[in-house]
Amino acid sequence: MNGKERFQFLRRQKPFLWVGTVRTRAGLAFLDSPWPGLDCVELRLDCLLEDGVSPQELRRSLDRRRYAAILTFRHPDEGGLRVRGIDRSRVLEELIPLAEGLDLELRYAHEQLALVQKAQKEGKWLIFSVHEFTTPLPKDRILDALDTFPTVSPDCAKLAVFVENPRELLWLAEQILSRLPTPWAAMATGPWALFSRALFPALGSCLVYGGLDGPAAPGQPALAIVRNLLEHLSLERLLEKIPHPDKTLRP
Repeated sequence: MNGKERFQFLRRQKPFLWVGTVRTRAGLAFLDSPWPGLDCVELRLDCLLEDGVSPQELRRSLDRRRYAAILTFRHPDEGGLRVRGIDRSRVLEELIPLAEGLDLELRYAHEQLALVQKAQKEGKWLIFSVHEFTTPLPKDRILDALDTFPTVSPDCAKLAVFVENPRELLWLAEQILSRLPTPWAAMATGPWALFSRALFPALGSCLVYGGLDGPAAPGQPALAIVRNLLEHLSLERLLEKIPHPDKTLRP
């Protein structure tokens, strides 16, 4: 079972997948530790390398993991750290064979064509993502991204956007639902980050993110807090009883 098939299998089992973000050397211990309900880990390679973790350590951690893994080397223009002396593309190319998924920024997809082709050839689950932390909400850029996602055919389109008020959150939800036919994941950063992790899965977001070892984005809540909230709302159980976008994957 390749990475894409594994994610499709996981998504057939539940309305959405739990993704825990790891950003520190200490956080790598989560890769082989039992964490109830965790489906996959996102490795923020820019943060890990800046924390002094070597590519060799990353390979060892990936070798012993018990969860599906998504690789992310976030670009500084979208909230990533500027890691000096490290070739971003080379690190990703070396580690792709060890993971199931790859997250690349939509705006740089054309510059990462070799990585995209490698990921697709090796059967990886490919996420194209947009991260926007400026205010006010850059609606033109978000609309442009939503129109571009279908043209590049990702396995998942992801948006992480700084939201200041409920009106912006509602606008974002309406645009996603009306413009994105592909599987998608969305979340707010900032003061509405936690609330968004209940709203968007209820509307069809296939991934729910939270930090395992601290916030990897502005206002990112801990995965344990998100899980407690959604369990209190019985969201997974409610979604299992109604038609849900993920159910279209069932054979």
